[in-house]
Amino acid sequence: MSRLWEDAVGILETASIQQEPVGSDFAILVDSRKGLRIVDAAGWRLDAIQTEYQAGTAFLVKRTSTSVQVEAQSGLDRCSLRTTLSSGALAALTGGIAHHLIHPCALLSELGS
Repeated sequence: MSRLWEDAVGILETASIQQEPVGSDFAILVDSRKGLRIVDAAGWRLDAIQTEYQAGTAFLVKRTSTSVQVEAQSGLDRCSLRTTLSSGALAALTGGIAHHLIHPCALLSELGS
């Protein structure tokens, strides 16, 4: 597994649990000296923002009300990951844990409190 892919997965996982406003697009840019910059990326394409900031590695994170997408590029390596966000009362109650992994009594005790 490539380092780019591992980093993209970590960013996707983190962005998926954050309670950011809808439409919060940002880029994580890494320069040749391993300097890190996080910038607003609304309206940017990955290759354009990477060129504009002269980043060796770039991660573009796009969040909607229903999903999070991470595009990543470093040199010739490129990947794109996407996950669907849980929503609704059950997800809020369970913290996003799949409902079949929770014992029914645990849910009832949460509802009763």
